Amino acid sequence: MKRTRQTKQVNKAIEHSRRLFLCLILLCFLTILIYESFTPMLSDDLNYKTAVREASGIGDLFLQEYVQYRNWTGRSVAHLLLRFFLYGGSKTVFNLAASAIFTLLILLLYRFSLDRIDLHEDEDLSSEKEIEERPLLFLFLLLLVWMFGESFAQTILWETGAFNYLFTTTIILGNLALFDHFLMREEKRSWTSCASGFLCGLFSGWCSENTSGGMMFLMALWVIERGRQRKENPFVLLRRKPELSADVLGSLTGFCLMIFAPGNAVRSSYKMEAHTGLLRFVARFLKITNDLKTDYLWPLLLFTALLSFLLVLRADGKRMRAC
Repeated sequence: MKRTRQTKQVNKAIEHSRRLFLCLILLCFLTILIYESFTPMLSDDLNYKTAVREASGIGDLFLQEYVQYRNWTGRSVAHLLLRFFLYGGSKTVFNLAASAIFTLLILLLYRFSLDRIDLHEDEDLSSEKEIEERPLLFLFLLLLVWMFGESFAQTILWETGAFNYLFTTTIILGNLALFDHFLMREEKRSWTSCASGFLCGLFSGWCSENTSGGMMFLMALWVIERGRQRKENPFVLLRRKPELSADVLGSLTGFCLMIFAPGNAVRSSYKMEAHTGLLRFVARFLKITNDLKTDYLWPLLLFTALLSFLLVLRADGKRMRAC
C-alpha cells in the first residue's frame, strides 16, 4: 500500500514536470513571436525582396542564388531559405517560422544537455529509457540565450540575419543530434541512415564558415572520445558505422562548396588590409585576440574556471568509485 502511494506521488510529480515543461516551451515560442512581430523588414531584407519579385518561379530563385554564389558569397543554404520565404510567404509566416525555429534551437540545446547528464550517470545509452523532463534546465538555457546571445536583434529578429545565423545554427545542431544518435546507439546499417547522414551533413556543412567548421571539429572530438570509451580506434569506428562516415563526408563536401565559392574571392577583393603575406595572418591573429580580450574576457575566464571545476569533480568521482 505504501509503495503504491509512493508510485502515485512519483507519477504525479513526473506529470507535473511535463506540464510545466510544455508551458515553458509555449512561453518560449510566444515571447520570441512578440519580438519578431515588432521587428520590421530592414536593409538587406528589402534588397532581397526586390530581387525575389523579379523571379517568375522557383527556378529563377536558384538562378539568382547561383549568380550570388559566383559573385558574392557561398552561404547558399541560408540565402536560398531567405529567398523561398520572401517569395512564398509574408512577414507573418516568417515570424511564426522563426519563433518555431528558435524554440527548436532551445530544445536541441536542452536535449544535448540532458543527454550529457544521462551519459554522466550511465554511459550505456544503447538501451532506450524514459527520460524525465527537467523544466528548470530548459528555462536556464532559454535565459542564457536571451542574455548572452551574440547580437540578439541582428541574429534572431532581423530576417536576413535570422536565416544566416538562427536557422543555420539550428540546422547544424540538428545534424549534431543525428550524428550523436548514430554514434551512441548500436543499430543495423541501412542505406537510409547513410543517405540521411550525408544530406544532413551536406546542408549543415554549407551553413556558415565558422560554425560549420566548429561542428566538424566537435564531431571529430566525439568520435575520438567514443573510441576511447570503447577502446576502439576512431577510424575503425567510422568504418564500422558507415552512417557516421557519410555524415562526415557530407559535412566536408558542403563546407568545401561554401569555402571555395568563387564569390568569396570577389567579395574579399573589396576589403583592403594593412599587411600582406605572412604578416597579414599575424595581424589577423592579434586582432582576434584583442577582440576576445575586449568583449569576451570574463565569459572565457568563467568558462575556464567552470570547466576546470567539472574536470576535478569528475576525477574525484572516478577516484572514489575506484576505492
